[in-house]
Amino acid sequence: MRTTTLSCVLLSGLALNVSIHAQGFEYPTFGSTTGLTLNGNAFTSASEILFGTLPGEVGSVWRTPAQPVAAGFTTTFDFDMVGSGFGGFAFVVQNNAAGASALGANEEGLGYDGLDNLIAVEFDTIANPAVAHDLGLPNPHVAIHRNLPGQPNLSAPIASAGVGILTAVSPRVRIDYVPGTLTVFYGGSVLLSVPLDLGADLSLAAGNAFVGFTGSTSSIAPIAVETRLQSWYFSPLPPPQPSSPFGFMRPDFASPTGLVLNGNVT
Repeated sequence: MRTTTLSCVLLSGLALNVSIHAQGFEYPTFGSTTGLTLNGNAFTSASEILFGTLPGEVGSVWRTPAQPVAAGFTTTFDFDMVGSGFGGFAFVVQNNAAGASALGANEEGLGYDGLDNLIAVEFDTIANPAVAHDLGLPNPHVAIHRNLPGQPNLSAPIASAGVGILTAVSPRVRIDYVPGTLTVFYGGSVLLSVPLDLGADLSLAAGNAFVGFTGSTSSIAPIAVETRLQSWYFSPLPPPQPSSPFGFMRPDFASPTGLVLNGNVT
């Protein structure tokens, strides 16, 4: 009887380790926005999310509740940018005080400038030479920005890369984060890979942060670029597993290997 009890305890401990693995989510389309918080001018149309269609609009969308990110994650999404001129959006990991209501500046702010405690991967059709954080960036571009806790204003990007075109195409983007490295895949190829540690750079809530998107339109003609988010998949990586508190598992005692029996124990 005691052998059976010990086996059950050991197996339940093993089950406990398995149960802490993180779960992800997926939106093949945005016909349903359950679990999402949309702010500002963000809205859904034809199973897509748009961040505005009129001059000077801005919006954000966050998955709620906050997601585990410190141990790593992989996310993929499809988008379409329609028109020509100014506009853009960003994938953002943030633990700003506003939480799921966070919404930053419009126009070149792309909906996340003015927010602190975040990492953003932006997709921007035109670099604005009038703002410092766009100086020297190609048109169009993908750039990784970091607004540290208490530093809400954009600075020069950690890394950037030119892309031939953002409008009139529907590339799939994948972003992988493992502690120490963030990698951006664009159209199936690595576009950017940079040293990054979310746990060290951001103030997280027990390893969690809000994940989502921000975007804006321009108030300067031509403003005809609309960003349409078409799908989104997100999967946290499981945290490193501690060693079993039991150190070993013995379902029965058919073999005494590894055991020292003393006295009358048989």
